[in-house]
Amino acid sequence: MLRAAGCRVIDKTTALIPEYLVTDAIKSAPSYVTIFDRSGNRSMELGGSNVYFGMGTDLLNFYDIDTGELRKSCLQDVINAAKVADSLENIDFIASHAFPNEISTNMAYLAEFKAQVETSTKPIYFTAAAIDDLEFIIEMAAAIAGGEDALRQKPFLIHYAEPISPLTHSKGALKKLFKCSDAGIPLNYVPALLAGGTGPVTLAGGLAVANAESLSGLVIQQLYSRGAPMISGISVTPMDMRTGNCIYGTPDERLTHTASSELYHWYGLPVWGEAGCSDSNALDGQAAMESSFQVMLSALEGCNLVHDVGYLGQGLVGSLGSLVMCSEIISYAKRIMKGFS
Repeated sequence: MLRAAGCRVIDKTTALIPEYLVTDAIKSAPSYVTIFDRSGNRSMELGGSNVYFGMGTDLLNFYDIDTGELRKSCLQDVINAAKVADSLENIDFIASHAFPNEISTNMAYLAEFKAQVETSTKPIYFTAAAIDDLEFIIEMAAAIAGGEDALRQKPFLIHYAEPISPLTHSKGALKKLFKCSDAGIPLNYVPALLAGGTGPVTLAGGLAVANAESLSGLVIQQLYSRGAPMISGISVTPMDMRTGNCIYGTPDERLTHTASSELYHWYGLPVWGEAGCSDSNALDGQAAMESSFQVMLSALEGCNLVHDVGYLGQGLVGSLGSLVMCSEIISYAKRIMKGFS
């Protein structure tokens, strides 16, 4: 497909994409993506400077709501997180937050989605292991919406998938990209580059590589299905050189999200980002400080789709208390952005 569109293909594995294809993809992609709730009401207009906050997915560990102990996450944590988020007015969309470790991998994503639609009517931000469970989730969503056409007209879900840094689109990721395009499901297709690990250690270098990954994904999607909805953006997260972990709470990570928002506002495309995520393993002062800076900067940047609210432990720990705290932080940021006469 890329060769037919004018790309130079080397060794059947590398495509060199000319500038005009990138420019054309940016023009053909929607500047706004409308997301509905499960009742069919308009919930989010992703684009411009509109900002919406919501949860992230698949945290492997969780603070038990009864005992306070940190343990492996389970399906009940997904249900509890959806219940809490459904009642928090500053959480605009839900996601699994936890991962049901007791369920086999592909079935786990189906169980997550089922738990969320049974618990909340808010828009759902979801993941899938592969094309098989993605197809089942879309079938479930269509049944809930009243059919495939009804779901296409009023999508209440956003699928999250990633290219692989550096500069690779896996078969699995592309199959999901094509499936979402066929079904009219808005796709959040963004790289998660580790600066110093899977990309350049400098922020500017990481930004350039990650942006190429994001824009090349947009080119592939728009060549396949012109006008298909996508929420773009990039993540360049520094890698802790001692442990190999990604570091969410640094100013460096936040700066690349600011740069991403500026880029994609300039392109006129909906942009994604992260906020409300801390490297602290507990709900403490560090978690509050890092989450506050991130949420406020996301609001100032006009980042449209802000996920991972409530993350602790470098994206490995979930906490209902952190969700509630971040909802309060978001309300504070919204009040500041509103200003006064």
